[in-house]
Amino acid sequence: MPNGGLPNCLECKNKDANNLCELYGISVSPFVLCRQFKYWNDDEVANDHIRPYLEPFQAGWIYCIDNTYGATQDDPMPIYKVMPIRHQTQ
Repeated sequence: MPNGGLPNCLECKNKDANNLCELYGISVSPFVLCRQFKYWNDDEVANDHIRPYLEPFQAGWIYCIDNTYGATQDDPMPIYKVMPIRHQTQ
């Protein structure tokens, strides 16, 4: 994985052939992280490695790391928030 093993959307199962996230529609990147990450295989060692990174993420938020300070930035920054849209019929 890029960034020293951090789970990122470039490696996630939720991306399509156009490098867009199938869940959120954003461009995938090795710097984008979210708790919806799905690993490509059922490797329990890898899952144990990434779990501590994903657990603190708040539901409905997508995060980004700033690679300026290296691959293991402790505090990913929120970049997107999933919000409900109220639908009105007329």
